[in-house]
Amino acid sequence: MPCRRRRLLLWGLLPALACGWLAYLRVMPTNISRTDYEQALNKWQAHAVQEYEIEGNLLCYCDDGDFRVRVVNNKIDPTHSTIAAHALNTRNDVDQEYGFLTVAGQFAMIPNLLTPHITGSKVYTNVTFDPVLGYPNHSESHAQLGTLITDVSVTYSVTHLTILKAGP
Repeated sequence: MPCRRRRLLLWGLLPALACGWLAYLRVMPTNISRTDYEQALNKWQAHAVQEYEIEGNLLCYCDDGDFRVRVVNNKIDPTHSTIAAHALNTRNDVDQEYGFLTVAGQFAMIPNLLTPHITGSKVYTNVTFDPVLGYPNHSESHAQLGTLITDVSVTYSVTHLTILKAGP
């Protein structure tokens, strides 16, 4: 009988332990500093990339899915770009709506994510940078556990970046 009570107790504690682990994962602090960000930005800018194609995946409360974007002088070329298998060439506001998919757009967003500011809640961000070129190749942002802000949870992952033109 004591063995059965222990098993029941353990099974009863399992959901609480799982929730505690998830809470720990969701309240982890941002993994990069402003210095990390600036070093990566300087590395990217040193390559003087003028044209590139970037492929990856976006998971958010927007047009999520796989994307392929060609960027020329920090502007999206909509004739060679898709997101979630939809061509972007029919949209007039491509740079305004999808500019965050570009390297410049990611670098512009990261400083905002390093400082909690959205409706008083904390936003936890994890970012990794390409070790050679310096561009953000993965970023994840989540609101504090228990905060009901749906448009904060975003995961952006680059699977491939090809430089088409770089110069001095």
